[in-house]
Amino acid sequence: MKFKFGLKYRQMLGLVLLMSFLYFVSCSIQYPISRKTHITITSGQTGLITKIIQKAIDSCAANGGGTVLFPAGTYLTGGIQLKSNVTLQLDKGAILQGSDKYTDYKNDAFIY
Repeated sequence: MKFKFGLKYRQMLGLVLLMSFLYFVSCSIQYPISRKTHITITSGQTGLITKIIQKAIDSCAANGGGTVLFPAGTYLTGGIQLKSNVTLQLDKGAILQGSDKYTDYKNDAFIY
């Protein structure tokens, strides 16, 4: 008994072979490891923590970028200088509160 394969069967076979090939190729690709820095600011600190936040931002920037993470809590800060490739990530319930004292800001942060 002769069995004729139709065009649809050949297309399906080709597609299955192509998908198998792509799967094996993708499994062998080495993805680069992220070298970004991740720094978490500890919650529950009292008082002004501008220097801690700025040090975290500077550290991320020096390492090519990264994320400064703020868990839930309130963080009191003066003026901070943001840098390229650095993300400030505030979790739900995190508040980055600016100080109400003019002396906590440098370089005339307030322009009238």
